[in-house]
Amino acid sequence: MASSVVPPGFVMPETGALFEAPPRRGGRTTRRGVGALGEDWIVLANGEKAPRAPGRPASGCLPSRWPRWGARGHLHLTPEPGLTSTVRRVLAILPYVPFPSDTGGTLRTLELVRALASRFSIDVLALHRPGNDAAGFTRWLGELGVPASRLHLVDMPRIAPEETLSSARALLRGTPLTYIRYTRQRLQEAFRRVLSERGAFDIIHFDHLHMAQLLPLARELNPSAHLVIDEHNVESQLLARMAPLSAPPLRPFLRWQFRRVERLERECVSQADSVLACSEVDAEQLRALGAKQVHVVPNGVKLPDFVPQEQAGNDLVFVGSMDWWPNEDAVLRLAREVWPLVSSELAPGRLMVVGRNPSASVRALESENDRLMVTGAVPSVAPHLARALATAIPLRAGSGTRLKVLEAAAAGVPVVATRLAVEGLPVVEGQNVLLAESPQEFAAALKRLRNDPDLCRKLAQNARRMAESFAWEGIGAGLGDLYLNASVKGGGGKKPSGTDTVAVAVDAGGPLKGIGSLSSGPG
Repeated sequence: MASSVVPPGFVMPETGALFEAPPRRGGRTTRRGVGALGEDWIVLANGEKAPRAPGRPASGCLPSRWPRWGARGHLHLTPEPGLTSTVRRVLAILPYVPFPSDTGGTLRTLELVRALASRFSIDVLALHRPGNDAAGFTRWLGELGVPASRLHLVDMPRIAPEETLSSARALLRGTPLTYIRYTRQRLQEAFRRVLSERGAFDIIHFDHLHMAQLLPLARELNPSAHLVIDEHNVESQLLARMAPLSAPPLRPFLRWQFRRVERLERECVSQADSVLACSEVDAEQLRALGAKQVHVVPNGVKLPDFVPQEQAGNDLVFVGSMDWWPNEDAVLRLAREVWPLVSSELAPGRLMVVGRNPSASVRALESENDRLMVTGAVPSVAPHLARALATAIPLRAGSGTRLKVLEAAAAGVPVVATRLAVEGLPVVEGQNVLLAESPQEFAAALKRLRNDPDLCRKLAQNARRMAESFAWEGIGAGLGDLYLNASVKGGGGKKPSGTDTVAVAVDAGGPLKGIGSLSSGPG
């Protein structure tokens, strides 16, 4: 049986096998209870009380070095002694305005900002690009209690003539070509202005490696802050995987870009006080690059948006942003190498390509088969998943974890995918996913699903259980505890000894993410 990460405490329905968590280790514990007025609280090891996160279950004593997930996927972290409920100040620095939230990257950004806004006094510094809905984002923050005065937007048009020289200098200094826009003077000036007007922050959260290029300036201007990078991908690994699959004229550029990105990534993660990773697989890569403190904060899913269907549909569905090259490569492969092998057997089902900004090459697929539809941007992917027999993900490049897997799992849709597509997720072949690499393996798996309703049902039910452990509410609660702990300890450039990784133990689930096109960077 091929398998990836098998989560502690997960009982496989077919076998009744129980995967045990590591044995309890010594260390501090916390105790949970209910206060006199009915409010939930946590008793810390030093006897102080602190409020638990909203929606977090109150469950027993926990060993300090083995965080666990409880009901609805809440991550339990043991706070350090001295932790109090004082509101801490966080500055989140984003490479885009995450409205509309129509990519895996923007969805992750939005949900982590939501989690931080619910626990801290948060300011947001974001690059504003054409097509971003700044007004919608401002209203959304307002609904969370964040006033418009705490959203700081930086217009980011194409490089102005006066910035050409500084951009050329950045390129000569070794800055990767597609990262230069994030070193521009207007961004640095905006960052200085926010710190000057708003004062020092306890935590500065850099969303994506691209924004972490401000880290040395943050260390200089706000030396007491705990500096955190949220790595949606291991960016150097992503380029290393893309280069061999790209067209020959592009390969030398990608290899050149890879060397520069790897150097930048090493510099940034080694200087950060903490680094967030989407999975333990990514965490290992980041530690190898020099990260001192890595915490796994997985991608999640909005469970209420997806309702499993009792009856399997007929369509084969691929969901993803089409301006993200690994997705385009997967769709072209699915349409031209897999679909011809199964099209007649899946009739009257269609191959549905669902996602924003399809390229001319993807659009042209519709003319090659009358049962293939390219939708472009859609308000919600849920209706398309509701009509699906399965989702097929022949991904050959990527990093991080893929939200498209979680969304299909939440919708109770069987997933057929490459091992890379489900990398970092707690999947088990034949139980909550079917694994395939070649077009012939994809075709065989899809034919099995068409001819075996019981297999479809089993995969759908187990996948839904997996997705339920990745609710954004639980992930956000864990992130809030993590940042409260970090803000008490403080940053100031102090590096912890060894590696303290928050392992994620879940019930069994999957994700995506995307950082836009190669030329434009995140989003």
